[in-house]
Amino acid sequence: MTTELYPIERAAIEAIVRQYPNLANALTVQLEGAKVTSRRNTGAGFYCDLHVRDDAPPSITSSPIGEPFADVAGLEHGMGFLLMIRDGKMVCLEGYSFEDCAPPIDFETVAFSMKDRPMQ
Repeated sequence: MTTELYPIERAAIEAIVRQYPNLANALTVQLEGAKVTSRRNTGAGFYCDLHVRDDAPPSITSSPIGEPFADVAGLEHGMGFLLMIRDGKMVCLEGYSFEDCAPPIDFETVAFSMKDRPMQ
């Protein structure tokens, strides 16, 4: 499976890019060509495995990065997101709920509103 990012996935990565202005150029180029290689819905969130173009510039950072938050339909307390980086390239986005048990969510079509949180 190789497919496009869902709107919530793209918005979460874009929010993370805004939180790291020193990495923004490399991460933006990586995002432009990013494809999803697999997805796992955990019942309390998701993992989205990513492949970026081989010629995309690497970012230099430790992993994971990010601290955006989203209000998500069906979740009382919303979701947080982390972006995993390996060898300078984004490889996985994790979305996690703050609920003990989340209702089934179709992340392809779910209504959401991103909230950037300042880095600590």
